[in-house]
Amino acid sequence: MVHAYLRRIPRVNLSGAIALGRALLAAADLVPRLSDPVLRAKRLLARRLDNLVALTPNQAPYFHAARSPIALAGRNLDAAWVALYEWLDAIAALPADCGAARSAVEALVGIFPRGFEMIRPPPLVEWGESEARLDRIEQGGFEATLQALGGTPFVATIRDAHATYGRALGDSEGGAWSSRAIKRSLDASALAIHAYVTCVVAELCDNDPESTMQASALLAPLDFAEMSMDARSAFFDETLEAHPPPPPVRFDEWSDEQPFARAV
Repeated sequence: MVHAYLRRIPRVNLSGAIALGRALLAAADLVPRLSDPVLRAKRLLARRLDNLVALTPNQAPYFHAARSPIALAGRNLDAAWVALYEWLDAIAALPADCGAARSAVEALVGIFPRGFEMIRPPPLVEWGESEARLDRIEQGGFEATLQALGGTPFVATIRDAHATYGRALGDSEGGAWSSRAIKRSLDASALAIHAYVTCVVAELCDNDPESTMQASALLAPLDFAEMSMDARSAFFDETLEAHPPPPPVRFDEWSDEQPFARAV
């Protein structure tokens, strides 16, 4: 159950972490009688989001300009890397005696030694990580492996998207976005989101309709995030103000005659 909910958390960047975190906090404010563990997780999430916003006071245009050249170029590059990773991961799932599966595993480990993180880093850091992956492809001899597996279109698309992202960053005053302090705060906020979701799911009781309804209300923003994502790439870049989540439910006194909560 916990794994199923955690898989619904999208990969987020700066705007996505703030939007999703605020949506979760807003949903929690409308559900009474939260348990102590959930309250602690909620307070931790609120503190870390406040720290993240405080570190990026001049980045409001980035949060809201989902169609800016930098935002579009970043999404395209991230989508290309995600596509390559998932394609290799699918081949690696073939039986172990398949040569293509072994090659795919080697490429995954060599190109993505840390896999994919649950967040997208600030733009300049993201571009730097992309540059490092391209270097590993070239220096590790994985270009031939990818070509043999049929991955030439992936590499070509990634290189084009990488160059476009670099040009977009070069045309802006975005140096502050490479801050490692922002990256650490973004990591901490993403971990707080995961911790909050885990605490909520841990409160579920087997076959208890009320606890199930409460968890659904608290985690409703995850459903909205899934609906907001492109079918082939995991993004939640729109802000909460631009795309508010569905209205949470209000829990009245539970009774057998009225087993469902009402929407506010």
